[in-house]
Amino acid sequence: MATCYQFALSNPVPGQEEEFNRWYGTDHLMHGVLTPGILAGQRFQRTRGPWPSGKHDHLTIWEMDDPAYALAQLAKVRETEAMPISPSVDMTTVQPPTMWRRATVRSAARIATDTSERKTLVLMLANAAAGEGAAFEGALLCGGLAELADLSGVISAELL
Repeated sequence: MATCYQFALSNPVPGQEEEFNRWYGTDHLMHGVLTPGILAGQRFQRTRGPWPSGKHDHLTIWEMDDPAYALAQLAKVRETEAMPISPSVDMTTVQPPTMWRRATVRSAARIATDTSERKTLVLMLANAAAGEGAAFEGALLCGGLAELADLSGVISAELL
């Protein structure tokens, strides 16, 4: 099981969405998982709805156990034959990938549940105010995530 996740946010060059999706969904995911240290990769596309939209429409989550090793291997292959980057990626919109480690909060009353068929996954990226990182994390782990995990229909709330 992966212990670390890398989130990569991006957009296609306008008018090149079809090529972007072809390249990302086949070539790039294949090249990624063939890189030593990368366990798996999943792609997500932002869903339109009655909520605020972000500036990125595409998210890839790469799974790894040893991020230092995986990043060193990625640095060796990026923009080579082993991992070419498509011109359909709008590099001006690429968010530098960030690394996340799992910290899970589950309701004490919740029994283990099979999550392999999840229908919805909601991601929120947030930053603590300057100097408030420990308090922010503590509030999430001791209160906010536990309350979310107890809501009807929610399987777990996780801080990455």
